[in-house]
Amino acid sequence: MGIWIVLAIGWIAGWILFRAVVVPEREGSYRGGEKVSVIIPARNEAGNLPHLLGSLKKQTYAPDEIIVVDDFSEDGTYEVAAKYGVNVIRNEALPPGWTGKTWAVWNGYRQSTGDVIVFLDADIRLAPRALESLLQARAEAGGVISRSGTAIPERLTCGSLPVTVGGWRAFCSIF
Repeated sequence: MGIWIVLAIGWIAGWILFRAVVVPEREGSYRGGEKVSVIIPARNEAGNLPHLLGSLKKQTYAPDEIIVVDDFSEDGTYEVAAKYGVNVIRNEALPPGWTGKTWAVWNGYRQSTGDVIVFLDADIRLAPRALESLLQARAEAGGVISRSGTAIPERLTCGSLPVTVGGWRAFCSIF
């Protein structure tokens, strides 16, 4: 009986903490004009990259550059990414004090040329208007939007309000 009470409390707490407000899909197209760079740190993501890269190619607001940072993969991640015609870089040796993913993100950022930088995990899929919706939400909030740690994101938050954008759960800080 005690386990059921703990599970019920956990479910209720999760529902309260992670409920979200859905951002309505906009009627018009976003015309911000920013140069968008997408950076994807990837380690052994050969099976996931085709889904993400394919969905990036179908975006209504196409990114200006897509950078995949191959973080010493052993499964053909580099070759898979290269087949999609994106900029693929091999991560540099990890210096002391850095962790692998943050080092890959940093090296991707150093190679980017965009006005807006979008960091994506390789294991996500994007709805066709995901980038456009994120850019619209960013413009409306006047700030930075960062994705939360959920692998199957459905919603996005701006400030303290949860928001759904293109199938992502994210948090928006207004700077």
